[in-house]
Amino acid sequence: MIISIGRFLAIANSLAGHAPRGTKLCNDISYNLRRVLGALHPQALEMEELRSQIYTSAGHYREAMGVHEDILRLIVDGDDGDDRTTDTVSPAVARHHLDLLRASYLRLKGWDKSASNYHDLVRELLNMKGHKSSASFQDAVPAEKWSPKDDPGTLGVLSAPLEWRFFVPCTAETGDATSSATGLRPHMGLKRASSNWRLSFLHKLLPGQHDDEDNESRMATRQIFHRNGRGFGHKH
Repeated sequence: MIISIGRFLAIANSLAGHAPRGTKLCNDISYNLRRVLGALHPQALEMEELRSQIYTSAGHYREAMGVHEDILRLIVDGDDGDDRTTDTVSPAVARHHLDLLRASYLRLKGWDKSASNYHDLVRELLNMKGHKSSASFQDAVPAEKWSPKDDPGTLGVLSAPLEWRFFVPCTAETGDATSSATGLRPHMGLKRASSNWRLSFLHKLLPGQHDDEDNESRMATRQIFHRNGRGFGHKH
């Protein structure tokens, strides 16, 4: 629930014109997820991709490139030495972040660092065991062959959710509601990594005493949540 709320707050802040707040919130949640589940766990990658989308929508293409460069380096490096955390991804996930790196390169019209830095990284990724034989990498090409004249389209751009909701319908097998963000049933929990979940930020969006700037941000965020006529906490 906390992760899902945090994700919606990050999206809402970005759509309301407060991208720095959105990326800060993504950073805080990602920090906890990386410590608890591993940097390459699907939930951690989801928050990192959201951070990249917010950067991209704000025109910060260098920062977006850095997000996917870091993820690809983690994929190439592999085992983090902790058996309790996720440190591998499927070829499809690796290819997705390769495409997002390329999209940031196309928008920036070049590289943030030396070209060889990225050429070597992509080459290592393409030569990883299982990637050459994977259908996900059949049409992948080395970074030195990428053309900055290509169009990235909408790949990696932030878009509002179709529905602002926290839970998916109950499963027929168990009758348990499953979190749309975490995939965990109510009786399952995450080990607490730190108290830095930005609940102070959530407090600012709740009724109470706020300064003018906080009230302006709170009202803009609520307008986005209610724009489609659904309540912020609506359940299906």
